[in-house]
Amino acid sequence: MDPEPAISVLTEHLRLIDECTKTTAWTKERKVAREKLNEHGPQVDVILRQFGLDAIGGTTLAWHRASISKINRALGLLSIRQFMATVNASLGQPALPMGMLHPLVRHVALPLWDQGNYRHAIADAATAISNYTQNRLGRHDISDRGLMAQAFSDDPPQSGKPRLRCPGNPQSEPYRSLQQGARLFAMGVFQAVRNQAHHSIGDGEPVQAFEDLVALSKVARWVAGWRVERYYEPPEPINIEQITALSEALARTPRTTAIAEQSD
Repeated sequence: MDPEPAISVLTEHLRLIDECTKTTAWTKERKVAREKLNEHGPQVDVILRQFGLDAIGGTTLAWHRASISKINRALGLLSIRQFMATVNASLGQPALPMGMLHPLVRHVALPLWDQGNYRHAIADAATAISNYTQNRLGRHDISDRGLMAQAFSDDPPQSGKPRLRCPGNPQSEPYRSLQQGARLFAMGVFQAVRNQAHHSIGDGEPVQAFEDLVALSKVARWVAGWRVERYYEPPEPINIEQITALSEALARTPRTTAIAEQSD
């Protein structure tokens, strides 16, 4: 994807949202502005999907306004791509900046990375992902590798054990492959990457550390972006005999009419 045309499309959509917001609801001006938004929306959806972000999702102004954060995220990633192209041209080799990592990883790891504490950057990023997953699923009884095994399991959810579900058709082979692969990958990352970072000594080596952060970033995107599927207790079966007996008892109960006395 060429960053410049994509940036122009997203920037124009933000302008159209602002233009529509300034119109009065239920007027012809609002209708015309909203139609412009909806005509422009498919171009935006194509760009958002390429970054693994959800499409706008609706045709009302509220839906478009709700997409502003996603559009800004895509604009940030496109700006990083432009920066990467500049760095690549100057160095003559690819470069991948920290800004491309998922925020769960980037916000924790970057301050430590700047200090040269590469191993601690990995360890703290893994802990941040584990904590976020615990909070999202309400699973504070397990953590790290065990938590990933439970979260990405393709087993049905159980009481107190929600699951993360990838997008797509659950009956399709791509869906099943991604669900099962994500579970194995997440478990492996926490066992091989997180445990090594926690139990090793020294500051670590930056190239290997960056590879580890990229692996953690992939897990973070799944944890933050996938749907949570929860278990719900089935309703109690209806006991027809009890309902019939209750109805008959009510029918036999004498009814009285209360007469309210009115005072002068």
